[in-house]
Amino acid sequence: MPRPEQTEKPTGKRLAEARGQGRVPKSVEVAPSLVFVIAVVILHFGFTNWLNHIYALMQDNFTHIGTHQEINIFSAWSYFRVGFAQLTPLLFMMFFFALVIGYVGNVLQFGFLFSLGSIKPKFSKLNPINGLKNILFSKQTAIQLAKQLLKLFAVAVIIFGAVHGQMATIYNTSRHSPHDWIYVIEGLIYTIALRFSLFLVAMALLDLVYQRWQFEQSMKMSKAEVKDEQR
Repeated sequence: MPRPEQTEKPTGKRLAEARGQGRVPKSVEVAPSLVFVIAVVILHFGFTNWLNHIYALMQDNFTHIGTHQEINIFSAWSYFRVGFAQLTPLLFMMFFFALVIGYVGNVLQFGFLFSLGSIKPKFSKLNPINGLKNILFSKQTAIQLAKQLLKLFAVAVIIFGAVHGQMATIYNTSRHSPHDWIYVIEGLIYTIALRFSLFLVAMALLDLVYQRWQFEQSMKMSKAEVKDEQR
């Protein structure tokens, strides 16, 4: 936090120096929350395709067992490879979009940046006493704890709301086939995961606003420092 005399907004030179050192306002939660949303959506819309491949794999395995042919390490690996080869496009798509969204999520926050300043070792951080103080008594620790408790509460509310809203469907599922049960359960999990992922995105955006405000506060300058830079 700035000292009392540091009331002036940071100059462009000060901001450029900080950026050169790798110090930029960012939220570490933005990219993971966006990746989570993408993963949930891809897995949901690829679920039917994935389930059909699992059915086909199980049918092939049971057919093989029914022929009384000897099962060895080579045949087992063959079935394993063939089965998971069907899932490769879905997994590749998920990891590709996760990589792209993760990268874009960071670029949108602070643009393109390459700096070795942020990875330089700082021996002052190796002091165990200061580290313990930062963990137990710092403002950041309290904020992180509050966010985790809020997420836990949100999970409970989202699960209760989703299950409560689907109670009639869950009851009626008992009269249907296991195939229908699978789709009902998947739909319920998708609803919970999507709502929670969107909640995480909203929290990440709020955290980004806070991080930018905190960064601006930490970069404030005194009037004397501003005059010195203008000379």
